[in-house]
Parts: sequence; structure tokens; C-alpha cells
Amino acid sequence: MTVRICPVRARLQRCGGRRFPQGIPEIEAVKAHDLETLADALAGAEIFHVYNSAFTPEFAKLVRDKGRALKWIQFTTVGIDVALRVGLPDGVWITNSGM
Repeated sequence: MTVRICPVRARLQRCGGRRFPQGIPEIEAVKAHDLETLADALAGAEIFHVYNSAFTPEFAKLVRDKGRALKWIQFTTVGIDVALRVGLPDGVWITNSGM
């Protein structure tokens, strides 16, 4: 089974000097830089790696409409208040980088 991850970042995080997820064929990371690429990247994505301030009303609607396969949204931020205000998809696990 392949897990599709959609990280919303300028670039993928580096892990041990290599691009994540190099060498893990079961993981496909699809980057998104704007709403158009986000719509494509969310198609079939099960994990969404994002930051709280990205959640504008338009962004949140796109995530709810296109992220139908999502199982988990991981926020890179401690707070998720902005995302909660504009709406998250139902039935998806939500975690954050809380301390």
C-alpha cells in the first residue's frame, strides 16, 4: 500500500541529510505551493502536513472538498485555532506540534 503525503511547505523537510521520504517506496510525498497544486496534491492524500496560518476560508474549503481520502492532518504549529475557525474536514485525525 502506498501512503500519499501532501506537505504544504516551500520544500520538503530534510531528514538525516536526505530528502524525506527518499528510499521509502511505500510513501509518495506530493508538494503543494498554491491552491491549484494543493487541489491536485490532495487527491488521494491520506496525510496532510500543514501549518495553521495557511487555513484561510478558501484554503479550508479546498481541503474539505478535495481531501476526501484524508485520514490525518498534522499541523507543524502548536496552535490550530485559525483552522478550527474556518473548518476542518469531518472524520480526520488532527494532531499538532504541541508542547
